[in-house]
Amino acid sequence: MAKWFSIAAVREWYLRRRFSFAGLKSTTTDFSDGTIMHCWVPRHRSDSKPNLLLIHGFGANAMWQFTDFVGPVARHFNLYVPDLLFFGGSTTTRPERSDSFQAQCIAVLMEGHGVRRMHVAGLSYGGFVGYCLAAQFKERVERVVLCCAGVSVEEKDVKEGLMHVESVEELVSVLLPQTPAKARDLLKYSFYKPITKVPNFLLKDFVKVSACRPSPPEIRPTIPIPTRDPLHLSKPSQDPSRHPLRDPQPIAPPTSVQFLLISDGVSKNLKKTELLVNLVRASELFLEESECFGAVLELIRRERQSRREIRSGQRFGGGGGHGGEREELLHALFKNRKFVDLPKITQPTLCIWGEYDLIFPMELADRLKRHLGDNVQIVTIKNAGHALNAEKPKEVYKHIKSFLLGPLPPTMTKNPNNAVNGDKVE
Repeated sequence: MAKWFSIAAVREWYLRRRFSFAGLKSTTTDFSDGTIMHCWVPRHRSDSKPNLLLIHGFGANAMWQFTDFVGPVARHFNLYVPDLLFFGGSTTTRPERSDSFQAQCIAVLMEGHGVRRMHVAGLSYGGFVGYCLAAQFKERVERVVLCCAGVSVEEKDVKEGLMHVESVEELVSVLLPQTPAKARDLLKYSFYKPITKVPNFLLKDFVKVSACRPSPPEIRPTIPIPTRDPLHLSKPSQDPSRHPLRDPQPIAPPTSVQFLLISDGVSKNLKKTELLVNLVRASELFLEESECFGAVLELIRRERQSRREIRSGQRFGGGGGHGGEREELLHALFKNRKFVDLPKITQPTLCIWGEYDLIFPMELADRLKRHLGDNVQIVTIKNAGHALNAEKPKEVYKHIKSFLLGPLPPTMTKNPNNAVNGDKVE
């Protein structure tokens, strides 16, 4: 297989399609102050649906973290899924790195999309940002969902071993892995039952794709894709037991797509080219031939951009184009953080926590409950760690939907500044 092939890049291409199939479109907003934010927004907004803002945590971009939610959630909400600054397609030249600044940027972003009122659901670091958003913009945020977001944490908690690491620097090395070994540590800390048999090349590929600086927008000529079956992938094999990857079909004469791949110096071997297309198609069997070619061409484009960035010095640390800035985000999150400084939000709040969360232990949920009183509801997901979105997506979605669309529990008071509990959301 050619060295430039990236399974993680294929996955990201597929995630884009899933978000698109869920009725979302990709948008980029320039704040004209050095800040650019990318966001998935509804292709057609419905006045009969409430607005929901999903904020991702550390790791890859929002697509990787919410892919199991977008389909069902978009059926009930006008869904907005931004990339936080220094993730995905969002960046800034401004020096601020606090979660409060992230919240202010999201407020500007949502204002630009004409959203004045919304529910907010944040995952891990996204919960910190969502909490700040609710505290700073009380009249715009209605209900809040925090998923394994330890907003009640203090800087001293890290030093005292509450989070199973000895320092913020060690936490940074876990949450921002630069090597396959550190990626394995992230799996161990994030999952109740971590996947142990992951090949190093897959972990290395994920580190590279998740940490890389996004490619700048560019206009590319449309490449005509033949409507017939140029690689004869649809023809049945003479032996039905043959596997499409282990036993590819006999090589057909070179086609326009194959000539394109060869002439660009990507592959000089037609058999490797066909194996690649077969692999893309086998990963998602519903894809048409032209979609497979589209995936292959997109992989080629991204790999070339990656090599140009490495040569020009825009990447470092194993491909981490925003690695330095993300480290600054984590350090800013914990620096001089004290529980007594945490504001009390007035919106009805749901906290969803993994029973065996090692990054933000359940003790932080209990601490937040004491801080907010009856206005917060705690839900514990059994046999789950920090990565609730990956381990228990159906349970998390069920609780989010029930809390945001259903009546409030009797112990929770309505926020007088907001329209909640079935009132129309503008």
